[in-house]
Amino acid sequence: MRWLNYHHLPYFWTVAREGSVTKACRSLHLTQPTISAQLKALEKSVKTPLFERRGRAMTLTEAGKTVYRYADEIFSLGRELEDVVRGRPAGGMIRLVVGIADTLPKLVVHRLLRPAFQPEGDVRVTCIDGPPDRLLTQLSLHEIDLVLSDSPVNPPLGLRAFNHLLGESGVTFFGTAKLMKLYHRGFPQSLDGAPFLMPMGDSVHGRSLEQWFDDHGIRPRIRGEFADSVLLKV
Repeated sequence: MRWLNYHHLPYFWTVAREGSVTKACRSLHLTQPTISAQLKALEKSVKTPLFERRGRAMTLTEAGKTVYRYADEIFSLGRELEDVVRGRPAGGMIRLVVGIADTLPKLVVHRLLRPAFQPEGDVRVTCIDGPPDRLLTQLSLHEIDLVLSDSPVNPPLGLRAFNHLLGESGVTFFGTAKLMKLYHRGFPQSLDGAPFLMPMGDSVHGRSLEQWFDDHGIRPRIRGEFADSVLLKV
């Protein structure tokens, strides 16, 4: 029977978390040859590369991402075991990994996730921002549990995923007091030629706004486009 040498995992896990051997050396107070030797031994044991070098940074391969997820769970169980042995109550927490489309307003995300943060709950939530298509790919690989997005699954991706409409909201235009004074009369036609900060055109929100402008014969002056809704708001 073959046994995995778990002694290698902490070194691998630290390098993956820190992003480079150099940073892992500082974290573990070890030399680079020591950590590099442990990584090579683990890769030899699992018979596949776990990292790709990109400049000075080290990026996980697909196999490396899988090993990292398992290592994370192993160390989490180890901490729980230590708590039980020492008489402390076991965590027993459920891990929920949520992918959040970077175009989705964070206040909406907060409301949707609020039930997971009830005081009596045993859920540990991990949130990952990113483009919807990339998040859906991670969902198909079981790297995340669900995706919150302002758009349904893109059919060309060919993913077996289910959409559930969680809610809808209107759209509100905001502006400085000076701009509101200039453009509030005759709304919405008064917005023709007005300066605008917009969501990116390839987002659902951006496309719906552009369609709305076209329907009303309005041509605003686009001064900025943003993929991140928080940056747009700021």
